[in-house]
Amino acid sequence: MSVDPEVSDRVALDRRDPSPRDRLWRAGIRARNWLAAKNAWAPFEPLVLWAGPRLLPSSSTESVAELPGGLRLVLPPGFPAALSYRERTYEPALTAWFLRTARTGWTIVDGGANIGYYSLLSSRQVGARGRVFAFEPDPVNLDFLRRNLDSNRCDNVRAVGCALSSETGRVAFARDRFRAEGHIDRAKRDPAALSVDAVRLDDFLRAEGVDRVDLVKLDTEGGEVEALKGMETVARTSPELRVVLECNPRALRRGGHSVEDLFDVARSLGLARVRSVEHPSRELSLARPQDVAGFTQNLEFWR
Repeated sequence: MSVDPEVSDRVALDRRDPSPRDRLWRAGIRARNWLAAKNAWAPFEPLVLWAGPRLLPSSSTESVAELPGGLRLVLPPGFPAALSYRERTYEPALTAWFLRTARTGWTIVDGGANIGYYSLLSSRQVGARGRVFAFEPDPVNLDFLRRNLDSNRCDNVRAVGCALSSETGRVAFARDRFRAEGHIDRAKRDPAALSVDAVRLDDFLRAEGVDRVDLVKLDTEGGEVEALKGMETVARTSPELRVVLECNPRALRRGGHSVEDLFDVARSLGLARVRSVEHPSRELSLARPQDVAGFTQNLEFWR
């Protein structure tokens, strides 16, 4: 898998001494990680997610991040997590989990692919014998996703301009100004919401002739419960299936769901075991969703 030379040439622009803004960002990341390790991050998370991009705005131009395995990720102007990508501090636990877990020849579904970070990592991990289906409904993010796949020659990845949900059809999609928290607007609260395609994963895979999936990653900003409801068949036909998803209690509530709902639907799919990717030493119980801390974290489900 080669890299587009134009992208490679632009990486040098990001190799510079850290600015005061960059140093402040790094200090914030360290503080967040410390609080999360103490299960004390929850009260601060909503405020930081709102204030961070406004107080520490990202570059007004495109930039490029170097990823593991020689991959390059083009970042949109104003992308809130740009510095985390460039410094390889973006979701370190989940990144390590992907690199440790995904195998050659696997079929992976990336639900909520955004601009392609995990799609690129998945492409590299599964190799030429594997395949990746990357779903992203936001048209701007979808454009960057396709650019990143093309520039890294990820021929084993198919970008799909749809949201994953429990029903196939059109849905209202509320865009986030920073392109990080776009979500299906089931309550139709946003008058500026876009109308986008949504698909049940089972319907999509049936049309593609795929009856087995090894890994499903979901980061759909509160839409995870509905996305899981749309994969009953593939869960039944994939005995070694693993699902890793973002558990964001605030986003789940916005989508009309709870952590209890998330655990219930996982159990209905036969995914009887769960643990936090960030705190993997202790397995959680599906019977005790209250044990999941109130802040956003990634959960791994398996049989």
